[in-house]
Amino acid sequence: MIPRGGMDFFPLQGIAETTSSILNPKKSVIIDQIMVQLISMIMLFVLVLVFNINNMSSDNLIWILGGLFMSVFFLSSVYTRISH
Repeated sequence: MIPRGGMDFFPLQGIAETTSSILNPKKSVIIDQIMVQLISMIMLFVLVLVFNINNMSSDNLIWILGGLFMSVFFLSSVYTRISH
């Protein structure tokens, strides 16, 4: 049975609010996503070092250690900015 109002039962306001919140996230959500990505990069670099350090050349080791250092540096800079 079709309601008399036509499409009045469709929750357009709820869809509009949901779309708006997805496309315009709050600043804290973006910061959280950046921090999660940096933490996952740190974990990846540490795991590569732990499990593959015996088979790595010195060039690869330098790149991994540089990536680890830069990830920790960026994570600490993001954390200091949000903690103030």
